[in-house]
Amino acid sequence: MPGNHPTGGSLIKAQIVPLPTDILFEIEDRYIEKNTVESEIEMTKCSKKIELIGMERTAAKQSNIEKLINIVLDNRSVGFPPPAESPQFLLCRELNLYGNLLYKWRTVRQILKYFPRVQELNLRKNRMESWSENRNGKESGEEEEEDDVYSESCKKLVLSECALN
Repeated sequence: MPGNHPTGGSLIKAQIVPLPTDILFEIEDRYIEKNTVESEIEMTKCSKKIELIGMERTAAKQSNIEKLINIVLDNRSVGFPPPAESPQFLLCRELNLYGNLLYKWRTVRQILKYFPRVQELNLRKNRMESWSENRNGKESGEEEEEDDVYSESCKKLVLSECALN
């Protein structure tokens, strides 16, 4: 186990390393307001308060997650597809998964099944496995057609800084 060497050490405590979660959990955490919506915020560097007008209405619209058109989950912990009983996001046109914990193309394929009309998919800064690793590491019993990550509706795919070889 790392860290047992007398001169070894770690800069990160294992307890604070984020664990991957499923995409539905992250969507609900990001868009569904669990408590009452704040009507004003206080600026920390000055004594002014900013009144937030219409936030209750905005929060109510966002909490209907199946009707979201743009879903932005940048720098979250998405690492798994949603549970099988999850709704499809038929209206979603843009899915931004920038800087998450995705690395398997199989997971991306499973996520895309819940976003059948997505036109823009951002996977930037996810440490994706190379395509050859994906094909060589295919799980036994997987169908040949399952090798491809494919979406008829997706017109823009962002893969920069994904450590692809």
